[in-house]
Amino acid sequence: MNRPLTLMVLLLLLLGHTSHAADDAPGTWLILSTTDRFGAADAPGPWRYALDAQYRWFDRSGGVDQVLLRPALGYDLTPGLSAWLGYAQVRSEGSGGTHVKEHRVWQQLAWQFDGAANSRWLLRGRVEERHREGADGTGVTLRLMLRSRIPLGKRPDLRLVLALEPFIDLRDTDWGLNQGLAQLRTTLGLSFDLHRRLGFEAGYLNQHAFRENRTDLANHLLYLHFQARF
Repeated sequence: MNRPLTLMVLLLLLLGHTSHAADDAPGTWLILSTTDRFGAADAPGPWRYALDAQYRWFDRSGGVDQVLLRPALGYDLTPGLSAWLGYAQVRSEGSGGTHVKEHRVWQQLAWQFDGAANSRWLLRGRVEERHREGADGTGVTLRLMLRSRIPLGKRPDLRLVLALEPFIDLRDTDWGLNQGLAQLRTTLGLSFDLHRRLGFEAGYLNQHAFRENRTDLANHLLYLHFQARF
C-alpha cells in the first residue's frame, strides 16, 4: 500500500464517526479469544478454528449486560485469503430483568496482507443471518471491516491497532432491523504480548448506532481483549 493511500485510510479510521446528534453512554467490553490451525505444529493444514467469548456492559437505561459466544471454522483458500463459517449466540439483559436472545449463522471472507512500515492489514467481509427468539423474520447484516496493526518502536510485539467496521442491514424485520447503515464501529488501541501464549489488546471503541426517526446511540467503550495461543 503506497504512503498517500495509507495516510488516507488512517485518517478515515481515526475520524470514522458521524456528526449526527447522539445519546452518549460509556461501557466496557471484555473479550477472550483463541484461533489456530489444525494439524501438527511443524506441518499445519489449511483448516482453522476460532472461538471468542465476550461480556459487554453498557451504562444505558439503568444498565445493559450482553454475553456473546462465537465459534467458527475456517479454510485457507490461498496464502492470506481464508473463508469462514460460524455461529454466534448473543444474550442481552436489561436492568428490569428482561432478556433477549439472538442466534446468528455467518459466513466470511478474510484477506490479510502486508503494508508499509511492516504494518499488517485485514480486510474482512461477513454476512450474518440473524434470528431473535420469540420474534418472526430473519435479519441479514453485512459487516465490512478494515483493520491495521502498525509496529511501534523497537519492541516487535507492540503495535497500534486501528479498525473501521460499518454494519449494513440488508432486510427489514419486525423486531427492529431497517435496511441501510445500522452501525459504525471505530477502534483505536494497543496490542502486545503478556506471555508467549497470551496476547493482549486494549483501547477505545466507538460504537455508533443509527436509528430511524429517533436519536442515534453512541457507546464509548473501553475494550480489553485477551488472546490465548495453544
